[in-house]
Amino acid sequence: MRDMNSFPRSVIPRAAFSQSAFSRLILVLIFSSLFSLNGLRELSAEAEKTVSQKDKTSIEKVSVTDEEIIIHINGKNQSELQLLELAAYENFQVGKKYSIAWTGKASGILQLSIPRFENQRDRLYSHWQLVDVKTGKPSGGSQYASDFQKLSSSKTKFHWNKDSIKGLQCIVGFDDAIDLKVKHSTQNLYISQVVDVSGKSKHFHTVDGVKVPININFVRGLDPIIKKMTDAGMNVIIILLNPIPTKPDPGNPLIHPDSNLKEAPNHLGAFNLTDEKGVLYYRAALEFLAKRYSRLDAKYGLVSSYIIGNELQSHWWWHNMGDVKPEKIIREYALALRLAYYAARKQHNEIRVYASMDHHWTATIIPNRLRAIPGKMLLDQLNETILNQGNFNWSLAHHPYPENLFEPRTWNDKQVTFDFNTPKITFKNLEVLTAYFSQPHFLINGKRRKIILSEQGFHKPDGPDGEKIQAAAYAYAYYRTLQFPEIDAFIYHRHIDHAREGGLRLGIREFKKGTITTPGKKRFLYQIYHDLNSDNWETVFEFAKPIIGIQNWKELNPVKVNANPEK
Repeated sequence: MRDMNSFPRSVIPRAAFSQSAFSRLILVLIFSSLFSLNGLRELSAEAEKTVSQKDKTSIEKVSVTDEEIIIHINGKNQSELQLLELAAYENFQVGKKYSIAWTGKASGILQLSIPRFENQRDRLYSHWQLVDVKTGKPSGGSQYASDFQKLSSSKTKFHWNKDSIKGLQCIVGFDDAIDLKVKHSTQNLYISQVVDVSGKSKHFHTVDGVKVPININFVRGLDPIIKKMTDAGMNVIIILLNPIPTKPDPGNPLIHPDSNLKEAPNHLGAFNLTDEKGVLYYRAALEFLAKRYSRLDAKYGLVSSYIIGNELQSHWWWHNMGDVKPEKIIREYALALRLAYYAARKQHNEIRVYASMDHHWTATIIPNRLRAIPGKMLLDQLNETILNQGNFNWSLAHHPYPENLFEPRTWNDKQVTFDFNTPKITFKNLEVLTAYFSQPHFLINGKRRKIILSEQGFHKPDGPDGEKIQAAAYAYAYYRTLQFPEIDAFIYHRHIDHAREGGLRLGIREFKKGTITTPGKKRFLYQIYHDLNSDNWETVFEFAKPIIGIQNWKELNPVKVNANPEK
Protein backbone atom coordinates (compact mmCIF):
# COMPACT_ATOMS: atom_id res chain seq x y z
CA MET A 1 0.00 0.00 0.00
CA ARG A 2 1.22 3.52 -0.69
CA ASP A 3 0.08 7.07 -0.15
CA MET A 4 -0.25 8.32 -3.70
CA ASN A 5 -0.55 11.92 -2.55
CA SER A 6 3.07 12.20 -1.54
CA PHE A 7 5.13 9.03 -1.70
CA PRO A 8 7.61 8.27 -4.50
CA ARG A 9 7.36 5.16 -6.62
CA SER A 10 7.95 2.74 -3.75
CA VAL A 11 6.03 0.85 -1.09
CA ILE A 12 5.27 2.65 2.18
CA PRO A 13 6.94 1.04 5.19
CA ARG A 14 4.30 -0.80 7.23
CA ALA A 15 5.47 0.95 10.38
CA ALA A 16 4.21 4.22 8.96
CA PHE A 17 0.64 3.03 9.58
CA SER A 18 1.08 1.25 12.93
CA GLN A 19 0.27 4.23 15.19
CA SER A 20 -2.96 6.11 15.67
CA ALA A 21 -3.34 9.40 13.82
CA PHE A 22 -3.28 11.32 17.11
CA SER A 23 -0.09 9.64 18.33
CA ARG A 24 1.63 10.28 15.03
CA LEU A 25 0.67 13.95 15.15
CA ILE A 26 2.12 14.39 18.64
CA LEU A 27 5.37 12.66 17.65
CA VAL A 28 5.70 14.76 14.50
CA LEU A 29 5.17 18.01 16.43
CA ILE A 30 7.76 17.07 19.05
CA PHE A 31 10.29 15.93 16.46
CA SER A 32 9.77 19.03 14.30
CA SER A 33 10.24 21.34 17.32
CA LEU A 34 13.46 19.66 18.34
CA PHE A 35 14.75 19.76 14.79
CA SER A 36 13.94 23.45 14.45
CA LEU A 37 15.80 24.31 17.69
CA ASN A 38 18.80 22.24 16.68
CA GLY A 39 18.73 23.85 13.22
CA LEU A 40 18.76 27.34 14.79
CA ARG A 41 21.72 26.42 16.99
CA GLU A 42 23.62 25.02 13.98
CA LEU A 43 22.87 28.10 11.86
CA SER A 44 24.00 30.37 14.72
CA ALA A 45 27.25 28.42 15.12
CA GLU A 46 27.86 28.60 11.37
CA ALA A 47 27.23 32.37 11.38
CA GLU A 48 29.78 32.84 14.22
CA LYS A 49 32.28 30.74 12.30
CA THR A 50 31.82 32.88 9.18
CA VAL A 51 32.35 36.10 11.15
CA SER A 52 35.47 34.73 12.86
CA GLN A 53 37.04 33.68 9.53
CA LYS A 54 36.31 36.75 7.43
CA ASP A 55 39.38 38.74 8.55
CA LYS A 56 41.82 35.86 8.13
CA THR A 57 44.09 35.10 5.23
CA SER A 58 42.19 32.73 2.98
CA ILE A 59 42.18 30.96 -0.34
CA GLU A 60 40.12 33.02 -2.77
CA LYS A 61 40.16 30.71 -5.76
CA VAL A 62 41.77 27.57 -7.18
CA SER A 63 42.48 27.56 -10.92
CA VAL A 64 43.30 24.52 -13.04
CA THR A 65 45.28 24.26 -16.27
CA ASP A 66 46.49 21.20 -18.13
CA GLU A 67 49.74 21.31 -16.16
CA GLU A 68 49.21 23.38 -13.01
CA ILE A 69 47.05 24.02 -9.98
CA ILE A 70 47.13 27.74 -9.13
CA ILE A 71 46.13 28.73 -5.59
CA HIS A 72 45.01 32.36 -5.26
CA ILE A 73 45.55 33.58 -1.69
CA ASN A 74 44.26 36.81 -0.17
CA GLY A 75 46.79 37.65 2.57
CA LYS A 76 45.54 39.74 5.48
CA ASN A 77 48.19 39.15 8.13
CA GLN A 78 51.87 38.27 8.54
CA SER A 79 51.47 34.92 10.29
CA GLU A 80 53.46 32.00 8.96
CA LEU A 81 51.16 29.70 7.06
CA GLN A 82 51.11 26.26 5.58
CA LEU A 83 49.10 25.17 2.55
CA LEU A 84 47.83 21.65 3.07
CA GLU A 85 46.57 19.30 0.38
CA LEU A 86 43.58 17.14 1.33
CA ALA A 87 42.13 14.23 -0.58
CA ALA A 88 38.48 14.49 -1.61
CA TYR A 89 37.40 12.06 1.12
CA GLU A 90 39.29 13.93 3.86
CA ASN A 91 37.92 16.66 6.12
CA PHE A 92 40.35 18.95 7.88
CA GLN A 93 41.01 18.21 11.56
CA VAL A 94 43.34 20.24 13.77
CA GLY A 95 46.38 18.16 14.73
CA LYS A 96 46.04 15.61 11.94
CA LYS A 97 48.94 15.36 9.48
CA TYR A 98 48.40 16.23 5.81
CA SER A 99 50.62 16.76 2.80
CA ILE A 100 52.25 20.22 2.96
CA ALA A 101 52.33 21.98 -0.41
CA TRP A 102 53.83 25.31 0.74
CA THR A 103 55.04 27.19 3.83
CA GLY A 104 55.42 30.96 4.02
CA LYS A 105 53.78 34.32 4.68
CA ALA A 106 51.14 36.02 2.58
CA SER A 107 50.55 39.77 2.46
CA GLY A 108 48.16 40.97 -0.20
CA ILE A 109 47.40 38.82 -3.23
CA LEU A 110 49.59 35.74 -3.70
CA GLN A 111 49.44 33.09 -6.41
CA LEU A 112 51.06 29.71 -5.82
CA SER A 113 51.64 27.41 -8.78
CA ILE A 114 51.76 23.70 -8.01
CA PRO A 115 52.27 20.90 -10.54
CA ARG A 116 48.88 19.40 -11.33
CA PHE A 117 50.23 15.88 -11.48
CA GLU A 118 52.30 14.25 -8.76
CA ASN A 119 53.59 11.16 -10.52
CA GLN A 120 50.27 9.84 -11.92
CA ARG A 121 48.02 11.42 -9.29
CA ASP A 122 45.73 14.19 -10.57
CA ARG A 123 45.47 17.01 -8.05
CA LEU A 124 42.36 18.36 -9.78
CA TYR A 125 40.33 16.40 -7.22
CA SER A 126 42.21 17.70 -4.14
CA HIS A 127 41.06 20.51 -1.89
CA TRP A 128 43.38 22.97 -0.21
CA GLN A 129 43.52 24.34 3.32
CA LEU A 130 45.59 27.17 4.81
CA VAL A 131 46.60 26.76 8.47
CA ASP A 132 48.39 29.00 10.91
CA VAL A 133 51.70 27.30 11.69
CA LYS A 134 51.78 28.61 15.27
CA THR A 135 48.27 27.55 16.29
CA GLY A 136 47.61 24.75 13.80
CA LYS A 137 44.15 26.22 13.25
CA PRO A 138 42.61 26.79 9.80
CA SER A 139 42.79 30.16 8.09
CA GLY A 140 39.63 30.31 6.03
CA GLY A 141 37.89 27.24 4.66
CA SER A 142 39.25 24.58 2.34
CA GLN A 143 38.81 25.20 -1.37
CA TYR A 144 38.40 22.97 -4.41
CA ALA A 145 39.04 23.99 -8.01
CA SER A 146 36.55 26.51 -9.36
CA ASP A 147 38.31 28.14 -12.33
CA PHE A 148 38.62 25.95 -15.45
CA GLN A 149 39.06 28.63 -18.12
CA LYS A 150 42.55 27.46 -19.09
CA LEU A 151 41.74 23.76 -19.07
CA SER A 152 41.65 22.18 -22.52
CA SER A 153 38.26 21.27 -23.94
CA SER A 154 36.92 18.99 -26.65
CA LYS A 155 35.17 20.17 -29.79
CA THR A 156 32.52 17.43 -29.84
CA LYS A 157 29.02 18.78 -30.51
CA PHE A 158 26.27 17.16 -28.47
CA HIS A 159 22.69 16.91 -29.71
CA TRP A 160 21.14 19.55 -27.46
CA ASN A 161 17.95 20.09 -29.44
CA LYS A 162 17.30 23.71 -28.63
CA ASP A 163 14.23 23.74 -30.86
CA SER A 164 12.44 20.97 -28.94
CA ILE A 165 11.85 19.96 -25.32
CA LYS A 166 10.25 16.63 -26.33
CA GLY A 167 11.77 13.74 -24.38
CA LEU A 168 11.01 10.18 -23.26
CA GLN A 169 12.34 7.97 -20.45
CA CYS A 170 12.69 4.21 -20.06
CA ILE A 171 12.58 3.55 -23.77
CA VAL A 172 11.80 -0.04 -24.75
CA GLY A 173 12.35 -0.59 -28.47
CA PHE A 174 14.41 2.12 -30.11
CA ASP A 175 12.73 1.87 -33.49
CA ASP A 176 9.57 3.00 -31.73
CA ALA A 177 11.44 5.92 -30.15
CA ILE A 178 12.89 6.97 -33.50
CA ASP A 179 9.43 6.86 -35.08
CA LEU A 180 8.14 9.01 -32.21
CA LYS A 181 10.83 11.62 -33.00
CA VAL A 182 12.16 11.67 -29.45
CA LYS A 183 14.67 14.49 -28.95
CA HIS A 184 15.85 13.84 -25.37
CA SER A 185 16.19 10.54 -23.50
CA THR A 186 17.39 9.47 -20.08
CA GLN A 187 18.87 6.04 -19.39
CA ASN A 188 19.28 4.56 -15.90
CA LEU A 189 22.75 3.15 -15.27
CA TYR A 190 24.14 1.44 -12.19
CA ILE A 191 27.70 2.38 -11.28
CA SER A 192 28.34 -1.33 -10.57
CA GLN A 193 27.52 -2.06 -14.21
CA VAL A 194 30.47 0.10 -15.23
CA VAL A 195 33.17 -0.75 -12.68
CA ASP A 196 33.79 -4.38 -11.80
CA VAL A 197 33.94 -4.79 -8.02
CA SER A 198 34.76 -8.49 -8.41
CA GLY A 199 38.11 -7.57 -9.93
CA LYS A 200 37.83 -10.31 -12.58
CA SER A 201 37.75 -8.00 -15.59
CA LYS A 202 40.92 -7.66 -17.64
CA HIS A 203 39.91 -4.24 -18.94
CA PHE A 204 40.90 -1.27 -16.76
CA HIS A 205 40.59 2.48 -16.44
CA THR A 206 43.58 3.99 -14.65
CA VAL A 207 42.93 6.58 -11.93
CA ASP A 208 45.93 8.16 -10.18
CA GLY A 209 48.04 5.21 -11.32
CA VAL A 210 45.55 2.66 -9.93
CA LYS A 211 43.95 0.25 -12.37
CA VAL A 212 40.20 0.08 -11.76
CA PRO A 213 38.54 -2.89 -13.52
CA ILE A 214 35.77 -2.06 -16.00
CA ASN A 215 32.84 -4.31 -16.94
CA ILE A 216 33.73 -4.00 -20.61
CA ASN A 217 31.19 -6.60 -21.78
CA PHE A 218 28.35 -4.59 -20.26
CA VAL A 219 29.71 -1.37 -21.71
CA ARG A 220 29.99 -2.92 -25.17
CA GLY A 221 26.33 -3.89 -24.86
CA LEU A 222 25.49 -0.29 -23.96
CA ASP A 223 27.43 1.16 -26.91
CA PRO A 224 24.93 0.29 -29.68
CA ILE A 225 22.04 1.69 -27.62
CA ILE A 226 23.78 5.04 -27.09
CA LYS A 227 25.01 5.05 -30.68
CA LYS A 228 21.57 4.37 -32.16
CA MET A 229 19.98 7.16 -30.17
CA THR A 230 22.81 9.55 -31.08
CA ASP A 231 22.54 8.74 -34.77
CA ALA A 232 18.80 9.43 -34.54
CA GLY A 233 19.57 12.95 -33.26
CA MET A 234 18.63 12.32 -29.63
CA ASN A 235 20.25 14.07 -26.71
CA VAL A 236 21.23 11.24 -24.36
CA ILE A 237 21.38 11.71 -20.57
CA ILE A 238 22.55 9.05 -18.11
CA ILE A 239 21.07 8.75 -14.61
CA LEU A 240 23.82 7.26 -12.43
CA LEU A 241 22.56 5.14 -9.52
CA ASN A 242 24.21 3.02 -6.86
CA PRO A 243 22.45 -0.30 -6.09
CA ILE A 244 23.20 -1.76 -2.66
CA PRO A 245 22.86 -5.34 -1.40
CA THR A 246 20.75 -6.49 1.51
CA LYS A 247 23.78 -7.81 3.43
CA PRO A 248 27.25 -6.38 4.13
CA ASP A 249 29.89 -6.95 1.46
CA PRO A 250 33.24 -5.75 2.83
CA GLY A 251 34.95 -6.23 -0.54
CA ASN A 252 32.61 -3.83 -2.35
CA PRO A 253 34.07 -0.28 -2.34
CA LEU A 254 30.86 1.19 -3.79
CA ILE A 255 28.77 0.66 -0.64
CA HIS A 256 28.47 3.71 1.59
CA PRO A 257 29.27 2.65 5.19
CA ASP A 258 26.14 4.42 6.50
CA SER A 259 23.64 2.87 4.07
CA ASN A 260 21.00 0.79 5.82
CA LEU A 261 21.38 -2.37 3.75
CA LYS A 262 18.62 -4.24 5.52
CA GLU A 263 15.88 -1.61 5.42
CA ALA A 264 16.61 0.57 2.36
CA PRO A 265 13.26 0.40 0.51
CA ASN A 266 14.57 0.36 -3.06
CA HIS A 267 18.12 -0.85 -2.35
CA LEU A 268 19.64 2.28 -3.82
CA GLY A 269 22.35 3.92 -1.77
CA ALA A 270 24.54 7.01 -1.63
CA PHE A 271 27.85 6.80 -3.45
CA ASN A 272 30.74 5.86 -1.20
CA LEU A 273 33.08 8.85 -1.16
CA THR A 274 34.29 8.27 2.40
CA ASP A 275 37.57 6.53 1.58
CA GLU A 276 40.26 6.41 -1.09
CA LYS A 277 39.04 3.29 -2.88
CA GLY A 278 35.44 4.46 -3.01
CA VAL A 279 36.51 7.77 -4.58
CA LEU A 280 38.80 6.01 -7.08
CA TYR A 281 36.00 3.69 -8.25
CA TYR A 282 33.50 6.56 -8.49
CA ARG A 283 35.96 8.66 -10.47
CA ALA A 284 36.83 5.70 -12.70
CA ALA A 285 33.20 5.12 -13.67
CA LEU A 286 32.56 8.75 -14.54
CA GLU A 287 35.91 9.41 -16.23
CA PHE A 288 35.52 6.27 -18.33
CA LEU A 289 31.94 7.09 -19.37
CA ALA A 290 32.69 10.75 -20.11
CA LYS A 291 35.70 9.84 -22.24
CA ARG A 292 33.97 7.02 -24.15
CA TYR A 293 30.80 8.96 -24.91
CA SER A 294 32.29 12.31 -25.88
CA ARG A 295 34.67 11.19 -28.64
CA LEU A 296 34.98 13.53 -31.59
CA ASP A 297 34.09 10.67 -33.96
CA ALA A 298 31.12 9.62 -31.76
CA LYS A 299 32.20 6.01 -32.33
CA TYR A 300 30.15 4.75 -29.39
CA GLY A 301 27.55 7.52 -29.38
CA LEU A 302 27.37 10.67 -27.29
CA VAL A 303 26.16 11.35 -23.75
CA SER A 304 25.73 15.03 -22.98
CA SER A 305 24.85 14.82 -19.30
CA TYR A 306 24.89 12.82 -16.08
CA ILE A 307 22.20 13.01 -13.40
CA ILE A 308 23.76 12.01 -10.09
CA GLY A 309 21.44 9.87 -7.98
CA ASN A 310 17.68 10.28 -7.80
CA GLU A 311 15.28 12.52 -5.88
CA LEU A 312 17.54 13.60 -3.05
CA GLN A 313 14.72 15.01 -0.90
CA SER A 314 13.55 11.41 -0.41
CA HIS A 315 17.05 10.03 0.14
CA TRP A 316 15.92 7.18 2.41
CA TRP A 317 14.25 5.64 -0.66
CA TRP A 318 16.59 6.60 -3.48
CA HIS A 319 20.01 7.59 -2.06
CA ASN A 320 20.16 5.74 1.23
CA MET A 321 22.67 6.81 3.85
CA GLY A 322 20.70 5.45 6.77
CA ASP A 323 19.11 7.89 9.23
CA VAL A 324 21.19 10.98 8.54
CA LYS A 325 21.05 14.68 9.35
CA PRO A 326 20.28 16.89 6.34
CA GLU A 327 23.59 18.75 6.50
CA LYS A 328 25.59 15.52 6.24
CA ILE A 329 23.81 14.07 3.25
CA ILE A 330 23.86 17.47 1.52
CA ARG A 331 27.60 17.81 2.15
CA GLU A 332 28.34 14.36 0.74
CA TYR A 333 25.98 14.85 -2.21
CA ALA A 334 27.73 18.15 -3.01
CA LEU A 335 30.98 16.18 -3.19
CA ALA A 336 29.40 13.55 -5.47
CA LEU A 337 28.27 16.32 -7.83
CA ARG A 338 31.66 18.01 -7.68
CA LEU A 339 33.70 14.91 -8.45
CA ALA A 340 31.32 13.99 -11.27
CA TYR A 341 31.70 17.47 -12.75
CA TYR A 342 35.50 17.29 -12.54
CA ALA A 343 35.55 13.86 -14.17
CA ALA A 344 33.36 15.14 -17.00
CA ARG A 345 35.17 18.49 -17.32
CA LYS A 346 38.47 16.69 -17.87
CA GLN A 347 36.99 15.25 -21.05
CA HIS A 348 34.67 17.98 -22.33
CA ASN A 349 33.74 21.49 -21.25
CA GLU A 350 30.05 21.14 -22.17
CA ILE A 351 29.10 17.90 -20.40
CA ARG A 352 26.51 18.72 -17.76
CA VAL A 353 26.10 17.29 -14.27
CA TYR A 354 22.66 17.49 -12.67
CA ALA A 355 21.34 17.36 -9.12
CA SER A 356 18.08 15.38 -8.90
CA MET A 357 14.98 16.65 -7.05
CA ASP A 358 11.37 15.50 -6.72
CA HIS A 359 8.28 17.73 -6.37
CA HIS A 360 8.42 18.30 -2.59
CA TRP A 361 9.48 21.87 -1.78
CA THR A 362 8.72 23.00 1.79
CA ALA A 363 6.82 19.76 2.38
CA THR A 364 8.50 16.37 2.77
CA ILE A 365 7.46 12.85 1.93
CA ILE A 366 7.38 12.04 5.68
CA PRO A 367 8.04 14.35 8.66
CA ASN A 368 11.21 12.48 9.70
CA ARG A 369 14.03 14.90 8.82
CA LEU A 370 16.56 12.07 9.07
CA ARG A 371 14.95 10.42 6.06
CA ALA A 372 13.54 13.30 4.00
CA ILE A 373 14.56 16.90 3.30
CA PRO A 374 12.40 19.77 2.01
CA GLY A 375 13.48 20.66 -1.52
CA LYS A 376 13.96 24.33 -0.67
CA MET A 377 16.33 23.41 2.16
CA LEU A 378 18.18 20.95 -0.06
CA LEU A 379 18.69 23.47 -2.85
CA ASP A 380 19.72 26.30 -0.52
CA GLN A 381 22.23 24.28 1.49
CA LEU A 382 23.59 22.46 -1.54
CA ASN A 383 24.28 25.74 -3.28
CA GLU A 384 25.79 27.28 -0.13
CA THR A 385 28.05 24.26 0.42
CA ILE A 386 29.32 24.41 -3.15
CA LEU A 387 29.86 28.18 -3.06
CA ASN A 388 31.84 27.93 0.20
CA GLN A 389 34.15 25.25 -1.20
CA GLY A 390 34.57 26.53 -4.76
CA ASN A 391 31.79 27.04 -7.27
CA PHE A 392 31.30 24.90 -10.39
CA ASN A 393 28.71 24.60 -13.13
CA TRP A 394 26.17 22.10 -11.79
CA SER A 395 22.60 22.00 -13.12
CA LEU A 396 19.17 20.91 -11.89
CA ALA A 397 16.99 17.94 -12.90
CA HIS A 398 13.51 18.42 -11.41
CA HIS A 399 10.49 16.06 -11.28
CA PRO A 400 7.25 18.10 -11.13
CA TYR A 401 4.84 15.17 -10.83
CA PRO A 402 1.23 15.98 -9.90
CA GLU A 403 0.68 16.21 -6.14
CA ASN A 404 -1.15 12.86 -6.37
CA LEU A 405 0.54 10.45 -8.75
CA PHE A 406 -2.79 8.70 -9.42
CA GLU A 407 -4.56 11.95 -10.34
CA PRO A 408 -3.34 13.26 -13.71
CA ARG A 409 -5.41 16.49 -13.56
CA THR A 410 -2.45 18.44 -12.22
CA TRP A 411 -4.24 21.74 -12.97
CA ASN A 412 -6.40 20.92 -9.93
CA ASP A 413 -3.44 20.49 -7.55
CA LYS A 414 -4.21 22.00 -4.13
CA GLN A 415 -0.82 21.60 -2.43
CA VAL A 416 0.75 24.36 -4.51
CA THR A 417 1.03 28.12 -4.12
CA PHE A 418 2.74 30.76 -6.25
CA ASP A 419 5.35 31.78 -3.72
CA PHE A 420 8.69 30.55 -2.42
CA ASN A 421 7.05 28.69 0.47
CA THR A 422 4.86 26.42 -1.63
CA PRO A 423 4.58 22.87 -0.22
CA LYS A 424 5.17 21.32 -3.65
CA ILE A 425 6.26 22.33 -7.12
CA THR A 426 4.23 20.69 -9.88
CA PHE A 427 3.47 21.80 -13.42
CA LYS A 428 0.77 24.08 -12.01
CA ASN A 429 3.33 26.35 -10.28
CA LEU A 430 6.47 25.63 -12.28
CA GLU A 431 7.26 29.37 -12.29
CA VAL A 432 8.21 29.08 -8.62
CA LEU A 433 11.11 26.78 -9.50
CA THR A 434 12.45 28.95 -12.31
CA ALA A 435 12.08 32.15 -10.26
CA TYR A 436 13.78 30.64 -7.23
CA PHE A 437 16.64 29.16 -9.24
CA SER A 438 17.19 32.47 -11.05
CA GLN A 439 18.13 34.36 -7.88
CA PRO A 440 21.60 35.96 -8.01
CA HIS A 441 23.23 33.53 -5.56
CA PHE A 442 22.32 30.58 -7.79
CA LEU A 443 23.87 32.04 -10.93
CA ILE A 444 27.14 30.79 -12.41
CA ASN A 445 29.37 33.47 -13.97
CA GLY A 446 26.35 35.76 -14.03
CA LYS A 447 24.21 33.30 -16.01
CA ARG A 448 21.30 31.06 -15.02
CA ARG A 449 22.08 27.41 -14.47
CA LYS A 450 20.45 24.81 -16.69
CA ILE A 451 17.20 23.07 -15.77
CA ILE A 452 15.61 19.97 -17.25
CA LEU A 453 12.46 18.13 -16.21
CA SER A 454 13.95 14.66 -16.27
CA GLU A 455 11.15 12.45 -14.91
CA GLN A 456 7.42 13.05 -14.67
CA GLY A 457 4.35 11.32 -16.04
CA PHE A 458 0.58 11.10 -15.84
CA HIS A 459 -1.48 8.13 -14.76
CA LYS A 460 -4.23 6.89 -17.08
CA PRO A 461 -7.32 6.83 -14.87
CA ASP A 462 -10.15 4.33 -15.19
CA GLY A 463 -13.20 5.09 -17.30
CA PRO A 464 -13.92 5.69 -20.97
CA ASP A 465 -12.22 9.10 -20.95
CA GLY A 466 -9.11 7.93 -19.10
CA GLU A 467 -6.76 7.99 -22.09
CA LYS A 468 -7.84 11.49 -23.16
CA ILE A 469 -7.45 12.81 -19.60
CA GLN A 470 -3.92 11.41 -19.49
CA ALA A 471 -3.12 13.01 -22.86
CA ALA A 472 -4.67 16.32 -21.77
CA ALA A 473 -2.41 16.34 -18.72
CA TYR A 474 0.57 15.91 -21.02
CA ALA A 475 -0.66 18.78 -23.22
CA TYR A 476 -1.10 20.99 -20.15
CA ALA A 477 2.39 20.17 -18.88
CA TYR A 478 4.00 20.59 -22.29
CA TYR A 479 2.47 24.03 -22.84
CA ARG A 480 3.41 25.15 -19.34
CA THR A 481 7.01 24.00 -19.86
CA LEU A 482 7.24 25.90 -23.15
CA GLN A 483 6.69 29.14 -21.22
CA PHE A 484 10.06 28.84 -19.48
CA PRO A 485 13.02 29.21 -21.86
CA GLU A 486 15.40 28.27 -19.06
CA ILE A 487 14.02 24.68 -19.14
CA ASP A 488 15.82 22.69 -21.85
CA ALA A 489 13.91 19.40 -21.83
CA PHE A 490 10.64 17.78 -20.72
CA ILE A 491 11.37 14.05 -20.51
CA TYR A 492 8.17 12.09 -20.08
CA HIS A 493 8.05 9.03 -17.80
CA ARG A 494 7.35 6.42 -19.20
CA HIS A 495 7.43 4.86 -22.65
CA ILE A 496 5.73 1.59 -21.57
CA ASP A 497 3.75 0.90 -18.38
CA HIS A 498 5.70 -1.11 -15.80
CA ALA A 499 3.96 -4.01 -14.04
CA ARG A 500 5.83 -3.29 -10.79
CA GLU A 501 5.26 0.45 -10.51
CA GLY A 502 2.63 0.25 -7.80
CA GLY A 503 -0.35 0.14 -10.15
CA LEU A 504 0.54 3.35 -11.95
CA ARG A 505 -0.24 3.49 -15.68
CA LEU A 506 2.10 6.23 -16.83
CA GLY A 507 3.12 4.83 -20.21
CA ILE A 508 2.16 6.10 -23.62
CA ARG A 509 1.75 2.38 -24.29
CA GLU A 510 0.44 -0.47 -22.14
CA PHE A 511 2.57 -3.50 -21.31
CA LYS A 512 1.56 -6.89 -22.63
CA LYS A 513 -0.25 -9.03 -20.08
CA GLY A 514 2.06 -11.54 -18.41
CA THR A 515 5.14 -9.35 -18.96
CA ILE A 516 6.85 -6.63 -16.97
CA THR A 517 7.26 -3.95 -19.60
CA THR A 518 6.97 -5.52 -23.06
CA PRO A 519 5.31 -3.00 -25.43
CA GLY A 520 1.57 -3.49 -25.78
CA LYS A 521 -1.38 -1.42 -26.94
CA LYS A 522 -0.75 2.19 -27.94
CA ARG A 523 -2.72 4.75 -25.96
CA PHE A 524 -4.27 8.00 -27.22
CA LEU A 525 -1.22 9.79 -25.78
CA TYR A 526 1.01 7.77 -28.11
CA GLN A 527 -0.54 9.37 -31.19
CA ILE A 528 -0.47 12.83 -29.59
CA TYR A 529 3.21 12.39 -28.76
CA HIS A 530 3.93 11.02 -32.25
CA ASP A 531 2.27 13.93 -34.05
CA LEU A 532 3.75 16.64 -31.82
CA ASN A 533 6.54 18.90 -33.04
CA SER A 534 7.73 22.40 -32.24
CA ASP A 535 5.39 24.10 -34.69
CA ASN A 536 2.10 22.20 -34.47
CA TRP A 537 1.54 21.82 -30.72
CA GLU A 538 -1.55 24.05 -30.71
CA THR A 539 -3.31 21.98 -33.37
CA VAL A 540 -2.32 18.66 -31.79
CA PHE A 541 -3.44 19.80 -28.32
CA GLU A 542 -6.79 21.29 -29.37
CA PHE A 543 -8.67 18.28 -27.93
CA ALA A 544 -7.35 19.09 -24.43
CA LYS A 545 -8.89 22.54 -23.94
CA PRO A 546 -12.36 21.43 -22.76
CA ILE A 547 -10.82 18.74 -20.53
CA ILE A 548 -8.54 21.29 -18.85
CA GLY A 549 -11.35 23.86 -18.80
CA ILE A 550 -9.81 26.66 -20.85
CA GLN A 551 -10.75 28.62 -23.96
CA ASN A 552 -7.27 29.86 -24.75
CA TRP A 553 -3.83 28.47 -23.92
CA LYS A 554 -2.72 31.88 -22.69
CA GLU A 555 -4.91 31.29 -19.65
CA LEU A 556 -2.13 28.98 -18.49
CA ASN A 557 0.67 31.52 -18.88
CA PRO A 558 2.98 32.08 -15.89
CA VAL A 559 1.84 34.30 -13.04
CA LYS A 560 3.95 36.54 -10.84
CA VAL A 561 5.70 34.68 -8.04
CA ASN A 562 5.73 36.11 -4.53
CA ALA A 563 9.33 35.91 -3.39
CA ASN A 564 8.52 37.22 0.11
CA PRO A 565 5.32 35.45 1.21
CA GLU A 566 5.83 36.38 4.88
CA LYS A 567 5.54 40.10 4.10
